[in-house]
Amino acid sequence: MVNSRQLAEGVAVAMGKPLTSTAQHIKNLREAKGALDGKPLVTAGGRGRNAPAMSRRDAATLICALLGSEAVQDSVRTIEWMRELEPAFHGYRWNARYGWGSPEFEIGIRPEDGAIEALERVLGFFDRERAYRLNLERFGRPDAEIYFRIYVEFTQRFVSLTFGVRRMVSAAWIYGRRSGGRDRQARWCEQDELREIAMISAPSGR
Repeated sequence: MVNSRQLAEGVAVAMGKPLTSTAQHIKNLREAKGALDGKPLVTAGGRGRNAPAMSRRDAATLICALLGSEAVQDSVRTIEWMRELEPAFHGYRWNARYGWGSPEFEIGIRPEDGAIEALERVLGFFDRERAYRLNLERFGRPDAEIYFRIYVEFTQRFVSLTFGVRRMVSAAWIYGRRSGGRDRQARWCEQDELREIAMISAPSGR
């Protein structure tokens, strides 16, 4: 497990973001200045050797702050508006060959999960990715491509999370509603970055 500094370093490297601004985002979330309830938005506590271990929820929160903030000082406001977005689950769509829709190929996101909770579950998915791929092999998909994308249009306060196995199954979760067409001011993060962040934020003993 990692402390907040280590988490910031790992997320910055994985997402190709400057460490200075990434560390400032997590500091903002920890101190929660200007937050509606005044409570930290990530795990907070001691410093140095006494710094608390950060959770997968903290990693998901930091990713969302990076994707959804127009400026580094917006971290707290970004997470608060993301928490307010209503989720809409568009269901799993299956290739006709796999139309039975086996639950073992679903990834555990609940329809009622908010954007941050859903992203936390995606990070947790990578703990069992090997077992998931073994199941795919049993169904004749040894080289299956698994993809994820979290996509944020921060000016419109719109978030989407997509998952799929190419030519087999896909699913989409939408948070918020666009007020117009697609916004060019968008950022996203995909499976390779998310897998790397999942590894550095894995619970101890895994």
